[in-house]
Amino acid sequence: MDSDSSAMRFLLFFLFSFIVFADNDNDAAVEMSAMDLNYGVIAYECDRNLQALEEKQKKRIGQVYRFCFQPNSIASEGNVSIKQIDSWEWTFDEYVQQAVIDGKGVGGVTSVRCQDGGNLCFMDSMLITSFFENPGSVFGTGTVSFTSGTGNVPAQLNLFQFKFNFNFQGEDGEIIKPEDVAELMKEVDKHNAGVKAAKDEEPGNEEL
Repeated sequence: MDSDSSAMRFLLFFLFSFIVFADNDNDAAVEMSAMDLNYGVIAYECDRNLQALEEKQKKRIGQVYRFCFQPNSIASEGNVSIKQIDSWEWTFDEYVQQAVIDGKGVGGVTSVRCQDGGNLCFMDSMLITSFFENPGSVFGTGTVSFTSGTGNVPAQLNLFQFKFNFNFQGEDGEIIKPEDVAELMKEVDKHNAGVKAAKDEEPGNEEL
C-alpha cells in the first residue's frame, strides 16, 4: 500500500506541476505587449464619409477636423482591432491642447468613436484659437490600445504642414524667376570655384 500511495502522490505532484507550468506559459503569452507584436496604427485625415482626403485641410478658426485611425496590416492579419484611442494632444509652438484622455474627448471640442468592431475609429476635433496665430504646422500625438496584447502603441499625425517658399533677389532687389535660378546657381558655382583656386595659390596653402 505504501508503494501505491507514493506512486499516487508522485502522479498528483506531476499533474500539479504540469498545470502550473501551463498556466505560467499562457500568462507569458498574454503578457506580450502590442508593441512587441508590431501592432501599429495608420492615422490620416478623412471626410464625413470616413474616406481619406487627397489634400490637406485648410486652417480655419472654428472648423471641426476629422481624423481616421485603422490597425496596421500586421494587426489586421491577426484579426486584431483597435480597442480605443487612449490619449491625444495637439501641439503648436508653445501651445498644447489635450484632446483625448483615458479614451474620452476633452472639453466638449473633441469626440472619438469606433465602428466595424474597431477596424475603423475616428476623431472629430476643434483646435483652440491660439493655434491660428500663424500658418505653421500643428502636430498631433497620442496612444492607441488594441483588443489583443498589453499596453498601447504611439500614433501621430501632422496638420497644415508648412511649406517653405524661397525667393531669390537680384542686386536691384527684383525677384528672380524660377527658370533663371539654375543659371544663377551656375554663376555662383563659378564664383566659388574661382575663390577656391585663388586661395589655393596663396603662399602656405600648397598641398604637401
